Amino acid sequence: MPYESRLFIKTGIVLFAAALLLGGLSNLPLLGVDPGPFFGPIASAGPAHLHVFMYGWVTQVIIGVALWLFPIVDRDNPRGPTWLAYLAWVGINLGLVARLVAEPQATAYAPASIWDWMLLASAVLQTVGGLAFVAAIWPRVKTRG
Repeated sequence: MPYESRLFIKTGIVLFAAALLLGGLSNLPLLGVDPGPFFGPIASAGPAHLHVFMYGWVTQVIIGVALWLFPIVDRDNPRGPTWLAYLAWVGINLGLVARLVAEPQATAYAPASIWDWMLLASAVLQTVGGLAFVAAIWPRVKTRG
């Protein structure tokens, strides 16, 4: 299994556990449990745990498996430009972290705050990461024969 695939899959597994933890903590106030000063900001993350689940776990495992199993580009360059896979990983994960930090804050402040701009930056980073994956995998989608 190529290193790029392992990187995406292992990151996805770690973020799956994080999504479960965030989901559980975000339900504490609904159950009438005070999350306390340490877990309070995490519990207010709201739907951010769904982003961690979908972009962190599901998307990254799919990307990791695709980079592993799709046909090679050619014998001299079997995986194509690997820098695109790394750009995809960085964009997706930096965007995810930026969203986790900004989303709870953006709902608490007036529009056009720094948190709204950070949410925009997270969307741009994740889009760049997704497009880098498309560019990396496109030449590997071939017709038979």
